[in-house]
Amino acid sequence: MTTTPQMAYEHELGSAVVHRMETHGIMAMPVLNEREHLVGIVHLHDLMRAGAA
Repeated sequence: MTTTPQMAYEHELGSAVVHRMETHGIMAMPVLNEREHLVGIVHLHDLMRAGAA
C-alpha cells in the first residue's frame, strides 16, 4: 500500500496508462471517473493485449 497511489481515469488514453504503469512498475491500477469514484480496475496485460502499447 502507498499513501500516494497511481490512478487511471476513464477518459485517459490506454497508451498513457500503460506508460505510467511501466514507469512505476505497476501491474494493475484502479480506474476513476470524473467524480473520482472507482469504476473499475485495469490490468497491464489487458491493455497490452488490446494493443494500447
